Amino acid sequence: GISTPLIDLTGYKEWVDLQIKGSLSSIEELNRELAAYDLKLVRKTIPVEKLIIRDRPGFKPSASIENN
Repeated sequence: GISTPLIDLTGYKEWVDLQIKGSLSSIEELNRELAAYDLKLVRKTIPVEKLIIRDRPGFKPSASIENN
């Protein structure tokens, strides 16, 4: 399967309906389907800002947080 994040660089401002038939397990198969819409998935390395939130080791929520 595809484990890489997908970033929309189409420039489209509105929603678009696509009909994709077949497996979504490979970029090659997806590109065959997307060709009908003049679209293509491309592997590209770009900087992406992200926020990662994790549990603090040993953190125990207080009773007031659990009951809300």
